[in-house]
Amino acid sequence: MTTKKYLHRPKASHPIGDRAAKQIEDVCEEHGWAVQVVQRDYGEDLLIQPVGADDAVEHFRLWIQSKGTDNLSKHRLKNGNYSFSVSFAHAYKWLRSADLCIVVLWDTSKKEGVYAIPSSDIDEEWLYTKEPSVITLTFPKSNVFSKSELDKISWHCRLHHYETLISSAKVQTDEDDDRIVLLWSRVLDFLKALGIFEHQSDIGLRVNQQFLDRVKVGLFKLSQSEPDTDSSEHLRVAMMLTLIIHFEETTGLGGMPTFLAKSCEEFLTSALPALRKHGIV
Repeated sequence: MTTKKYLHRPKASHPIGDRAAKQIEDVCEEHGWAVQVVQRDYGEDLLIQPVGADDAVEHFRLWIQSKGTDNLSKHRLKNGNYSFSVSFAHAYKWLRSADLCIVVLWDTSKKEGVYAIPSSDIDEEWLYTKEPSVITLTFPKSNVFSKSELDKISWHCRLHHYETLISSAKVQTDEDDDRIVLLWSRVLDFLKALGIFEHQSDIGLRVNQQFLDRVKVGLFKLSQSEPDTDSSEHLRVAMMLTLIIHFEETTGLGGMPTFLAKSCEEFLTSALPALRKHGIV
């Protein structure tokens, strides 16, 4: 791989791009997010510190690269989605970012746009081995970048954050079994972010009651339809089905990432004896 393909200092500014970045910045600030403007064309335009529903600053950050246009329809594909080509250097930098990076294709005339997530759209192995000079990003028409969509984008960041934390803890646990507490604490934090576990001032940590009620309904249905199956297996399946439904309702995203689902399954399965001992399930 040659160093010429990597990102270098820009030589000129782009008025449309600057306007796009400013309008995107306004959308984020109106949502209550803290925004730091970065030197244009160094790979990202805006560094975002999302703020949660309780006005608490989140533990993760978001990079936004804006791509301005004066006519969004010029980039529309036949299926209604949009496309935009970027250099190898930009794509490679986004994929190597520790924080999630999104690209926003923004119409400065209509003040509207769509976004893409390069880490989901680009095959990193293909990028590294083929080294194409140009990469075409696809922007799903459903990925509208607007104030109402920012909570969903925040969940993309949160998932990226917890996948990184939990995978790191898994590596440490594989090397030292005594580190299991670190792994479970991070999975528990993720489940708390989903609202599965919650703190109450009088009793401390407890399982969300709606989640429990749904698990019990699922457990009853499974025991009726599959009476010969072990009750522990019924409980495991009921918990995971309920978790996936809860995840989709809470995040607005379609489908729970496999890695996080598996990590939660391992945690909840290990917690079964304690849950049963206290009569929770």
